[in-house]
Amino acid sequence: MSYAKLKIIEDNYENIISWLVDGWSYTQIYKALDISKATWYKYLKERGMLTAAVAEAREKRMKTVVPQLKEVLLNAALGYTLENAEVVEVDKQSEEGKTFVSVKRITKKIPPNPDVAERLLEQYTKDLPKKQRYVRDPHNMNLKEKRLDMERKAAKMKAEKDQFY
Repeated sequence: MSYAKLKIIEDNYENIISWLVDGWSYTQIYKALDISKATWYKYLKERGMLTAAVAEAREKRMKTVVPQLKEVLLNAALGYTLENAEVVEVDKQSEEGKTFVSVKRITKKIPPNPDVAERLLEQYTKDLPKKQRYVRDPHNMNLKEKRLDMERKAAKMKAEKDQFY
């Protein structure tokens, strides 16, 4: 293994973690480090330090990105309001040298998204007892449960029949 390439990776350990947390791909990283794809994957496979960097970055990303995504999904499910400021006109008065700016505030209401709300309900209630879970299509769920019960009964009857013969 080339000491120079290993030194590049060691010197950029924190950068690698930061890049991975920011969502960089392996391709972007090994190109930024100016090492080959084969070298990157070889070191990833053989060097615990690089594997540890990937694991550390994945953990940091889970701690930062997942809560942000949950918040975004919750906002989409419940609806939210966007407020933007837009400069409409700028007037300059020459006597006093003051500049006057007219700003228009724009408020836009984003309605709730029922599909996102349903998916979140399914996700948040999946660990609850069966009768308390949210199911998108309860009729289909009931049919699946009945079919499963019938299959169990058929297997039991077959086992009993095989005992007597």
